[in-house]
Amino acid sequence: MPAPVVIVGVNSWTSIAQADDYFAAKYGAATTWAALSSTEKTQLLLSAARWILQQNIFDLPWSATEEVVRQAQCEAAWFIYSYFGEYEKRRALAAGGVSSFKVMDFSENLGEVTFPAFLESMLADYSTVASSHFPRVQRDLQDNTVGE
Repeated sequence: MPAPVVIVGVNSWTSIAQADDYFAAKYGAATTWAALSSTEKTQLLLSAARWILQQNIFDLPWSATEEVVRQAQCEAAWFIYSYFGEYEKRRALAAGGVSSFKVMDFSENLGEVTFPAFLESMLADYSTVASSHFPRVQRDLQDNTVGE
């Protein structure tokens, strides 16, 4: 089986070079990302793209070129690298019906484990889910007309 390859517009919104530039400017990530092999970077970027598409809440074509889409894929890749193990453990606990747990003096209540809100917010322009919130309307109650 051939090694996976990042192909912008086919299976990714960002290239490895663009991700390298993005992480070079991200505080706390530059050294770690730079130390990853090309294979690891490829796996993370492709996994991030698949994870985004698996949400079924975005209509996000591979041809999307907006900077925020590339940034969201990079952030998803970073999330997978940094937190995905814990994320999956929490999902498994929640799926098994665990709502809280305690270990010695530490206790935690588990809520629904969902796609990270900050990523969903970054990709809001591609959301297929109608907002259930009412729009915020401001009304100027001050009469600015000059009376006679």
